[in-house]
Amino acid sequence: MSTPPSSNPTSGVVAQPEQLWLHAMTDPLTNLKATTNLMCYADINSDGDFCLVVCDMERNLKVFKGTSMVNIQPLLEVPTSLCVAYLDKAIPRTPGLAVAGGSYVFIYRHVRPYRKWQCPTIPIPSEEIKIWNDIKEGNINDNEACEKLEEYRQDGINLSNRSVDLLGLPENERNVYINSLKNQEYVQHTLITCMESMKIESDDIDSVTSLVIGTENKEIYILPPDPVSSMFIARVELPGVPALLCTSGLLDVEWRVAVICRDKKLYSIKNGDTKHSAVLSGISIDLEAQGVSIIQQDNLLWVATTNKKITCYTTRGKVQRSIIVNSDVHDLTIITIRSSSMNHLL
Repeated sequence: MSTPPSSNPTSGVVAQPEQLWLHAMTDPLTNLKATTNLMCYADINSDGDFCLVVCDMERNLKVFKGTSMVNIQPLLEVPTSLCVAYLDKAIPRTPGLAVAGGSYVFIYRHVRPYRKWQCPTIPIPSEEIKIWNDIKEGNINDNEACEKLEEYRQDGINLSNRSVDLLGLPENERNVYINSLKNQEYVQHTLITCMESMKIESDDIDSVTSLVIGTENKEIYILPPDPVSSMFIARVELPGVPALLCTSGLLDVEWRVAVICRDKKLYSIKNGDTKHSAVLSGISIDLEAQGVSIIQQDNLLWVATTNKKITCYTTRGKVQRSIIVNSDVHDLTIITIRSSSMNHLL
């Protein structure tokens, strides 16, 4: 981004545009494959020196100081989101790095494994469980089982991944698949699609936070500060699969979560009447295209969509203004200019 060139009418010399952006540090050999939601800055050693943390698609958690990689930790799943989370009030204030991948949230401290949280299991239809029990006990053959599962799917019953994968296999491969799974525990886990953090008591940069999780099962989970097992504080069901989250407020006071789903709609979740309860508000905004980024500026929500458009909404869903850009928008962020106490959208 630069200012347009100017010319001197007397000399005929065209002045070069003033460069507004500087490439302070670049490394063309880094070879990182990551999206914006897989990058953050964190004071991982509580020494005031913030590092760039990146989760790449090669299943690695990498820490950079300047252009030098100072730490690397292999990941167990392909990451979908990365957040900085302060888990307790211990001194020194060492944050955790929360990495969402598959059905899990892996939390690292000092770039070492610290804690793991798993999504709660999804109920499986009783009709489907009966078929797999009959297969295990030998009361039904493979073809009959597949025919019944297909009938249930045609009737609108949501089958588990195990049954869907079975129906997608050629007939000559189904017997091997069934024999490999029929004696295993029959549970169904969902996948995490997005994740954000929310302050609990204060807006301080190192205050304790909770993680907000969106899943493939059209649910939002709010986790306790130091999550263990499959515990959660609140759960809300959504009309669509969440893709983007934007949190605001304090969990112990008043808060709101804006959610963009794959159905191209924006929903709002807020605190309920009792502490740490959550409800889906009546606000539903139809976006013109799929959202690619969302951010909050004071009481306004800025949403970028795939049709090269940035739209500003109030938290009540009213359109304030729209901006059409010439190129595809990949992300939005807020820059605070302290000298004038103003926030600017970038």
